[in-house]
Amino acid sequence: MVNTQLSAEEVEAFLGDNPYFFEGREGLLKAMRINHHSGQAISLLEKQNDLLRKELNSHRERLQHLIAIARDNDHLFLRLRALVLTMLDASSWNGLLTAMRSSLTANFDVDYVRVVALESWLLTGASEMMPGNADNLSQHLPAVLEQKKSYCGQVAPEVAEMLYGPDIASDVGSVALSPLVHDGRVVGILALATHDPDYFRSSMDTLFLTYVAEVTSRLALHWLTPPE
Repeated sequence: MVNTQLSAEEVEAFLGDNPYFFEGREGLLKAMRINHHSGQAISLLEKQNDLLRKELNSHRERLQHLIAIARDNDHLFLRLRALVLTMLDASSWNGLLTAMRSSLTANFDVDYVRVVALESWLLTGASEMMPGNADNLSQHLPAVLEQKKSYCGQVAPEVAEMLYGPDIASDVGSVALSPLVHDGRVVGILALATHDPDYFRSSMDTLFLTYVAEVTSRLALHWLTPPE
């Protein structure tokens, strides 16, 4: 005797190939029952409405999340624009560094700003800068010094002292570092820091930080003359 009973997989495949099968068969839809999380059986139409409602809520939440990100980016862009304009208005290299530090600490929730000079010409007339040793820093920060990439996260106490000095190294919780590049080599480091160890995280986007470092590198050439 031939078994003519369809398996669940065959029914699923048939309905998948014939999505309009239930058109004109609304009575069949109403008669079909599906278990609901409430413990009561509901019709297929009710189940479909429930799924569509959940999908709509998911899309709405995602849209709200994207809108929030866009709003945050707009605010960040406006603060970044104000920062760059302030740097452009500076009347000296040291004035530029002072303006940058003031803007970053006031508008970006940064506690400390240092520009570490790895080449002596950057120190010309710049009381806002501190000298650094490229060889020592490269051992601890190869991504910044060798790969020329920005870095966010925590650093060892001895690295914090190299970047920010002994007076505030113990107060550094997390850092954001970006290389200052000239003629293909790293000549300095833009070093931001906060007391909060979780404020700067490795998962953070470094696009804006890198942009500020690039602007600083370009403006340095307006005020200073690097060695040939």
